[in-house]
Amino acid sequence: MNKHLQLFRSFILIITLFFHCTEKNLRGKPLPSKDGKTYLIIENDDGGECTLFLDGRKWNYPKNKPGLVSPGKHVLKCWIDVTFLIEEGTTFHFDYWGP
Repeated sequence: MNKHLQLFRSFILIITLFFHCTEKNLRGKPLPSKDGKTYLIIENDDGGECTLFLDGRKWNYPKNKPGLVSPGKHVLKCWIDVTFLIEEGTTFHFDYWGP
């Protein structure tokens, strides 16, 4: 029975790790904001060759500077549209345009 318990624990650990890895936001990393508000920092502006738009509005903040945003799903546009989620009370560091 001890062997079965070890197998069960291993299974639970693998499942937990799988779901943790699949929930990672591939577009960047959220960190808790210092004041509890929600921010976006664009660390990768795709080479700076295009005008950035967030949710259809021109993004007026310089690269690596935080801009206040609402929590929730957002669409960032340069040459392509990318969608990502920003949780409330975080500073989301956007750093990946790829697929």
